[in-house]
Amino acid sequence: LGATVCTPSGPRCVACPVRDACGAHVLGMQDSLPRPKVRAERRSVRLDALVVVDGEGRVLMHKQEEGALWSGLWQPPTAAGGARGLAAELRAMLAAVGGGRAKRVGVVERTLTHRDVEFVVWVVEGKEEKEERDRRAGRKRPPTLARGALWIHPSEFGGIGISSACLAVLGVAGVSGM
Repeated sequence: LGATVCTPSGPRCVACPVRDACGAHVLGMQDSLPRPKVRAERRSVRLDALVVVDGEGRVLMHKQEEGALWSGLWQPPTAAGGARGLAAELRAMLAAVGGGRAKRVGVVERTLTHRDVEFVVWVVEGKEEKEERDRRAGRKRPPTLARGALWIHPSEFGGIGISSACLAVLGVAGVSGM
């Protein structure tokens, strides 16, 4: 009945076999039901994405936690973007993995249902030189990774959940082998 007689845009109560039992018809509310949904307010979100590639070509990836944007999917470490420079949370992560300097290389924009998302893409520079200095000096300490973070080779991206936004971020960062 809902597809042919009792449609939201124009209920035909005269043709309805159950109109006498219909609460909306009895109350004269059939033209005001269903009530339109209140749309969520559109928000703008700015995220810094830090792309770190190790000496073996693997990319530092983090699995998004439940309830986060793109929850359950893998992406480079991200944090709410700072007004100036790389977000403090990502600077701390960069230090933890023994990286060099972060250089801003571009922006990726995505429009979602209720959000306009802007990723500011940062790439680590100088990490290889630091790894080489540490190797020559005999220092070999594996970097401490945040919970949920792994080094993943781009050839393995097909086997993990990864968003098209993340692939765009990695593309802007110049990650090859995907």
